[in-house]
Amino acid sequence: MACAASSGKKCSADSPSSSDNETARNLGGAAEVAAAVGAVATAADVLTESFANAKAMAEACGVPIPRTKKWIVALVALPIAIVCGAYIPQLAQGNIEMQENAAAAAEQIAIARKALEPSCEYVSADDPYERYQDYGYHVRGYLHDGDSDAQKTYTYLDFDNKGTLAEVSYAAEVDPDANLEDNLARIELDLDELSSVVQTIDVKTASPELLAPQKLPEEFRQAFLNGSLYERISIRTSDGPVKAYYSFDTEPEDEFDEYTHPAIRITLMGKTS
Repeated sequence: MACAASSGKKCSADSPSSSDNETARNLGGAAEVAAAVGAVATAADVLTESFANAKAMAEACGVPIPRTKKWIVALVALPIAIVCGAYIPQLAQGNIEMQENAAAAAEQIAIARKALEPSCEYVSADDPYERYQDYGYHVRGYLHDGDSDAQKTYTYLDFDNKGTLAEVSYAAEVDPDANLEDNLARIELDLDELSSVVQTIDVKTASPELLAPQKLPEEFRQAFLNGSLYERISIRTSDGPVKAYYSFDTEPEDEFDEYTHPAIRITLMGKTS
């Protein structure tokens, strides 16, 4: 080789020197570091192989080999430092915002629950501290005990993940054994009572009209009274401050059985700009 001619040194790698052993130990340490970092293991292997080739050439030419451990560790650690520097602050900020949202939602939910409990036999609510839900939380208030055999009348309050009331629903089950007139009279009384309770809830809302008194429109009343237990009704209005849906949910007579729970529903949704 050219190195032998110019330097007078014999090109040989028959017996490794103590410097060689130290370099091998350094490379072994570098390999351990690379193995511990799964995301950059391939890059570390390529780097080690390239250095081994350079080392063989340097040994043959009698060129001193620099210590490599610190360089390889730096090259492995640098991408991780960049990733951590880019994302960890964002993750920390996101966690702070999530905790603030959960606290705000929990406060509004507690207000709603406290307002419903004196008049409702059963109230349930999501707990933002127990489980954060990005899509929001619910509070349910049953005018009559949800475990009783009586037809249920209840309200369903939907809050977003920051504690703003975005939707209010009312539902009243229809008794298949009673006529439509008696069902409507009972349901309207229950809705009046439940609606008056919801009006007292002092929470942030997408629209104050979500907490306004609710009555079934005459169009819906007549459709229900002139229909049957097996005919569905759906009426929608959107000319006011909120979108309102009035429906009678049931099943056709040939599908109606003991598991069917026909119900009149009112759903109010805040309009999005």
